[in-house]
Amino acid sequence: MKTRELLPKDVTYYKANLHCHTVFSDGKMTPEEVKKHYQEKGYQVLAITDHDHYGGHRSLCDENFVAIAALETDMDQAGDMIWNYRRTWHMNWYDTCPDEHKEIKEALARPEVPYENIDAINTYVEEMAKLGFIGCYNHPYWSLQTCDEYMKLKGMWGMEIYNHGCEMDGLYGYHPQAYDEMLRSGQRLFCVSTDDNHNTMAEDCGLYDSFGGYIMIGARSLTYDGRLMPNFPLAPGKATSRFPS
Repeated sequence: MKTRELLPKDVTYYKANLHCHTVFSDGKMTPEEVKKHYQEKGYQVLAITDHDHYGGHRSLCDENFVAIAALETDMDQAGDMIWNYRRTWHMNWYDTCPDEHKEIKEALARPEVPYENIDAINTYVEEMAKLGFIGCYNHPYWSLQTCDEYMKLKGMWGMEIYNHGCEMDGLYGYHPQAYDEMLRSGQRLFCVSTDDNHNTMAEDCGLYDSFGGYIMIGARSLTYDGRLMPNFPLAPGKATSRFPS
């Protein structure tokens, strides 16, 4: 039997939040404020995933911190119902090659894909992958989706098993059954724990949406060139992610 090393020993592990919002969408902090906020709590990696707004944020990167170029895209169910009655697809996209296709990425916005057309949605996932993105399917319970819908989603790198903002909002941030259903359908997905922070409440109020979910990313150095980005499939000596115990 061949031994497969799931957690390589020749890398350093960095604390990361892969779901974060700023004033570029519906968050209350600037990217610079969010960086400082998370660094003070021991984070070295942050993906700023503003809604339908691609951000490279290269100016935030230094020898002690990396901002992953990213965005979150939304595809809503048709109709005039208010947001908490409308089903929706939310997906985070992490850019593995931010120096490529720059003009296309900077023009990315809300995709014009019908919510109900799963074939069109999967085609959209393929197109984002061709641009160098890996995708994470977000908060299925908050999105009001059923297994009949999300089990048809293909090509994603991972999905949120825990979303701290949703947990603080209404105790629907932990998604073990949805993750299990995805695996049973034959999909091979990493599970990701995130914050989805908007920072609209006071830090001491008990419902603060930062510092509740994170992953550890293993890499040779704290840079894109150090293969910081999580890879799929998992392979020895490459970047890895794990759900913290």
